[in-house]
Amino acid sequence: MPRAIAITGGICDGKSTVLAELTERGHSTLQADEVAREVLSSPGLLEQLTDTFGPGAFDSGRPNAEFLRAEVLPDPALRRRLNELTHACTLQRILEVVRAAQAPVFVEVPLLIETCSQRFFDEVWVAVSSPAEQRRRLTERLQGDAESAERILGAQLPTRAKIPFADKILRTLPPVSSVKSEVDRALAPLLRG
Repeated sequence: MPRAIAITGGICDGKSTVLAELTERGHSTLQADEVAREVLSSPGLLEQLTDTFGPGAFDSGRPNAEFLRAEVLPDPALRRRLNELTHACTLQRILEVVRAAQAPVFVEVPLLIETCSQRFFDEVWVAVSSPAEQRRRLTERLQGDAESAERILGAQLPTRAKIPFADKILRTLPPVSSVKSEVDRALAPLLRG
């Protein structure tokens, strides 16, 4: 079976930037969030989620990110329930893609450690910026809503708790050229072997 390499880290730590660099170099890449969206559209799961969270959790059959951020994220029990319903299906689909691949597959998995899924991957790469940069990026993504950024960061496992699981740590502070160097350094042993 081809190697599966998980890329994880905290929100706005640069996971997607690392994945984009790998894609640009011609490697097979996958985003767990995209797979989850695909899985969420399956009728059986959609029905279970609607029963659990109500019709407001979805908009035209797609997850309502605003509702999930406001109603589910702050509540640990609801967050756990959402994870229970979606993560096993998402992981199963990711592993199907990896088994069908001819080369290593790099998978961005934001909640890898939180779901104890690291054992399904050959390597774990952790993208790390800094708490200040992470906060800045997230506030920018939320169009200046610093309060929501703090609430989201407070509800998540800190990146420093993911580092002990890392086979490789990729520092993703600006400029982008330094991220390119980090990706090259991380890839070197794979390309040799």
